[in-house]
Amino acid sequence: MKDSRRLMRPISTSLSQGNYIGAYVIAFSIFEDRINAMYATRKHLQRGRYPTPHSVYNTSFKRRLKVLKNAGDIEQTIRNDWKICANDRNEKLHAAMWNINEFKKKDAEAVLKRSREADKLRKQQKSKEGV
Repeated sequence: MKDSRRLMRPISTSLSQGNYIGAYVIAFSIFEDRINAMYATRKHLQRGRYPTPHSVYNTSFKRRLKVLKNAGDIEQTIRNDWKICANDRNEKLHAAMWNINEFKKKDAEAVLKRSREADKLRKQQKSKEGV
């Protein structure tokens, strides 16, 4: 089974069961993983070595997006959209401490859409750069 299908199964299950926070968190984790992979590849191409996982996670999400945009891996409109998505995630997770119903199906589906977009751009980056 393809990895992407295996990863999407828990999201689909969570959505069908009305567990929108679960679907959202899983989808955002996949989304962030794709961005981290693109960022690590870009740093490898710039410096000749991959950054450590610790280094990647210590680089802010917005900084990772800036590096990808400046390298031409993503467009400014995508960077802006993804920054908004990250801010939304932070607000929703903090709000969930007081109101678990903060998460809606549309929220999980929106992040899932961005995950797929990031995966497509990651594949384009690998193809373009030959890595």
